[in-house]
Amino acid sequence: MTTPRAENFSVPLQRGDTLVEMLRQSALAHPEAGIRLLSGGEEVEWLPLEQLYLDAGRLATGLLNEAGVRPGDRVALLLPTSGESIRGLFGVLAAGAVPVPLPPPMPFSNPERYLERTRGAMARSDIRLLLGPSSHEGFLEMLRGDMGDGVRTRTLEPLMESTPTWQSVSTDAPALIQYTSGSTTAPKGAVLTHRNLLSNVEAIRRGLRMTSKDVGCVWLPLFHDMGLIGCLLASVYVGIHLVMTSPENFVLDPEGWLELFGRYKGTIAPAPNAGYLHCVKKVGAEAVKRLDLSSWRLALMGAEAVDPVTVRRFCEHFAPAGFRPESVMPVYGLAEASLAVTFSELDTPLRTLSVARTELGQGVVEPMQPGHPDAREVVSVGTPVHDTQVRVLDARGEDAEAGRVGEIHVRGGSVMQGYDRNPDASGAAFRDGWLATGDLGFLHEGRLYVVGRQKEVIIFNGNNYYATDVEAVARQVPGVREALAVGVQLEGTEGLVVLVETRERDEAPRKKLVATVRETVSSTLGISPKDVVLVERGRIPRTSSGKLERHKARTLYEEWLAEQGTR
Repeated sequence: MTTPRAENFSVPLQRGDTLVEMLRQSALAHPEAGIRLLSGGEEVEWLPLEQLYLDAGRLATGLLNEAGVRPGDRVALLLPTSGESIRGLFGVLAAGAVPVPLPPPMPFSNPERYLERTRGAMARSDIRLLLGPSSHEGFLEMLRGDMGDGVRTRTLEPLMESTPTWQSVSTDAPALIQYTSGSTTAPKGAVLTHRNLLSNVEAIRRGLRMTSKDVGCVWLPLFHDMGLIGCLLASVYVGIHLVMTSPENFVLDPEGWLELFGRYKGTIAPAPNAGYLHCVKKVGAEAVKRLDLSSWRLALMGAEAVDPVTVRRFCEHFAPAGFRPESVMPVYGLAEASLAVTFSELDTPLRTLSVARTELGQGVVEPMQPGHPDAREVVSVGTPVHDTQVRVLDARGEDAEAGRVGEIHVRGGSVMQGYDRNPDASGAAFRDGWLATGDLGFLHEGRLYVVGRQKEVIIFNGNNYYATDVEAVARQVPGVREALAVGVQLEGTEGLVVLVETRERDEAPRKKLVATVRETVSSTLGISPKDVVLVERGRIPRTSSGKLERHKARTLYEEWLAEQGTR
């Protein structure tokens, strides 16, 4: 398959200077474009861009006249993947206000952690209005009551007026408060302007060579940057046909998501590493034969560490359905940079580098023969997207030498203005105009390789170990469903604790599993866990976007220690 080349990708699209104007001009340029929403494999709504623009104006009138919204107000969107959530986003923007997408209540989430995160975001961004679905009115009222009398809750339908309104705003006005995933710290709200977001969707268009002939088949949540910006906003910007199902539908039926590629001739879809692995585990060989993935030209992989083993498993498993290995595209990004930072080359096989794991722990990149017991295979996430610069700094704040690991810094038109109403965190995030990401990586032959996060490094006996390495090794042990590694203080140094989700109930198999995980981690990485803690399925904490929530793992471990002390 060849990549579309008809357009001049060195020239930006003319889509105005705000997101609402982008929607209007895309609707004019591509009246056939729109968003197709599905549930359980069945189509529930077709939303043309022209209709979306009109509906956004009608909602804006209701927000301004009935809900008391003023330009610049923060408005929380607690809406599931639906036409409502898309209208809500653009309706708030049309009112001149600032949408704050937050996760809606989800059937698989922990209620206490969900409420804690939602209340924290609302308080930090001084949110006074929540827009939610009519099916969750009781929950919205409970949340409103918890926040005090100054918070109002509304559903969308009663706010839809007959006459539309579209407020004018500056291109440098805030367009979105995008909350970070909070995998290592409490979530913070990145303030992104219209200019930031338009810069990023143009970079995505160029990097993916997107045209209006592309078809997106996606399931990522719209409160997450990859789903909201990478899927929805980029699709509206280019004017493509976007097919959307929900994260809940994907979890229950990944085969149903893959079937969409054959039905609609899908060409582009992103997902995290865990999403691709879920497909491999849940879609059997016979089902694969019924799929048609031959039109899928770009399978973006990001939002978490890219595991080369998962990539190869997915490619091999779905090869009978016509999936091409060259379609896999590892990418790197973060909410503070709107989304996209680096993209791999198009139509290119997975590019990896095998390095010495022990040396990497000391910040040294030493190439090593693949298959060596101490080798770690690291995946390239490519080169910076349009209007973006990347550098890697060492601990002294200087450019890291070739062959050295350092902190990844980003600068460009898509980088946030700061964290919402959090000047201390905003000041700490920047170094001489560069965003300090907290991610560790290195440059090799001009390409970026990400190896972990600063706060995920475990130091033991003077050596550095990456939590992601420990988790990848532990997951290879039969009986382990998920693993999370965390460092704990031990008499002046850090010790390693590995939390493991398992279905095992009987005492003997559980003891054997603990011993096997301990031995496998020790023999592979050279560090023996202080404790291997077995927990039930769903107990390992995750963020709203599915990332491992490491900063809460220590609390879970302390609870386990307390239980051991009472036995």
